[in-house]
Amino acid sequence: MAAGVALLTLTSACGTTDATFRPARPMDKSIEKFDLDTVDGMHDGKQQIGDGWGATRITRGDVYFADVDADNVEDALTSYTTNGGGSSSFTDWFVYRGGGPGKVHKVRRPVLSGFEDASYVERVRPVRGGFELHYYVWDGRDCNACDNRVPATMTVALRDGFPVRVKPRFGAPQTCYVPMMPHTAAVHGRLTVRVAPDPKAPQVTAARAYTSARFADPTADPDLPGDIHWVLALLSGGGDPVCGWVRASDVGLS
Repeated sequence: MAAGVALLTLTSACGTTDATFRPARPMDKSIEKFDLDTVDGMHDGKQQIGDGWGATRITRGDVYFADVDADNVEDALTSYTTNGGGSSSFTDWFVYRGGGPGKVHKVRRPVLSGFEDASYVERVRPVRGGFELHYYVWDGRDCNACDNRVPATMTVALRDGFPVRVKPRFGAPQTCYVPMMPHTAAVHGRLTVRVAPDPKAPQVTAARAYTSARFADPTADPDLPGDIHWVLALLSGGGDPVCGWVRASDVGLS
């Protein structure tokens, strides 16, 4: 029997029949030929923006490929780092969904974004169903003479069009750093925790009761009404702590 071809034996009242099945169709890898720079209006991975005070440079990082939404079409992950010429830079990691030859869709929400966790991604490894990120998180210490980074690993994928963490446990791709969550509040009733600050985002867990929350500053989403705000919170009570996004009103913020 030829390699890669499955042979299944079926038994019926009329006897035995051999049914040969074709192998699964090959992965669509057309996204590998797509120039991701053009999606963001950049050229050769760099863009100079005059702001009256100097130039801001946006640099695209390496591109990685994996099928992260189980449609047999490769998707891509890459980073964009903005540096205004100072000592700090801001990095966003975005997923691009492949849709066949010449069709690429940039997922609106970044996987990681910020000065700390996003720019400290040390290594990306495409794995079955996602991207494995090896990165560092800040341990809360402010010092120049110490190593204040803690290594961490997670696997990210897409669910319903949103970046999610699938390993080590399902949840928001952002990490709940206790040192960066200065606010605490008692919570009452059942709360729904989501993987992103969006009412359409998948739930981290089914609605359940919590007793307390530790959270960072509220985040306003420009695509939502002005009175709807969200916070990344670490919720406790009634089981293991859960990290994800909740409405600001759920933790006592109007």
